[in-house]
Amino acid sequence: MERIDIPARGARLALYRTAAPADTLLIALLPVEADLSRLPVYKRDRAALLAVTGMDWAALPPWPAPALREGDPPFPGGGADFLRTLTDELLPAACRTAECRPARYRLLGVSLSGLFALWAACMTDRFDACASLSGSFWYDGFTDWLRTHPARTPRVYLGLGRKEQDARHPRLAAIARATDETAQLLRRAGVSVTAERFPGGHRQTPDRLARAVRWLLDGE
Repeated sequence: MERIDIPARGARLALYRTAAPADTLLIALLPVEADLSRLPVYKRDRAALLAVTGMDWAALPPWPAPALREGDPPFPGGGADFLRTLTDELLPAACRTAECRPARYRLLGVSLSGLFALWAACMTDRFDACASLSGSFWYDGFTDWLRTHPARTPRVYLGLGRKEQDARHPRLAAIARATDETAQLLRRAGVSVTAERFPGGHRQTPDRLARAVRWLLDGE
């Protein structure tokens, strides 16, 4: 796969693609940079993957909330600002640079960006599928908010480590319950939900990322 690094403000962009023009763009909001060339995108000539890293991770949740730990700054609640940056600046810049004109956009997030990904899929119909790995659905008020703000995407993938519920912090330990509740609320709203549990805890692995990407690609 070809990798194209794209200049951007407030984030780092790397687009992975084959030689063929992409009709589907997967946007992966990742906590760290990784070599994505081995992911199953290459099996689809008409798909490309845009890795977005380097953003302010704590600013991704949609509204302010207290810090997880004493001494840390509270969550500022900058999700709306980042969504505008993503849709109005980052995606157009990536498509211009790579001469890519996709008909479909699909969004993948991890942890706090997994929370952001699902929230974004409730705020805009830009994304026709959404995947969340270890999504931070424990975040204050999110499941209550989801009850009155149905997702605008027809398909959602939720992946979670089985040991994540064993976290010592009580807010983090609520992640399994909150993920199950999120899946129920989505299904009641008519969304097709695929939920998977993985061995281990919150640590993200290439295999988990590959499974989420494969799900996003296979559900045509």
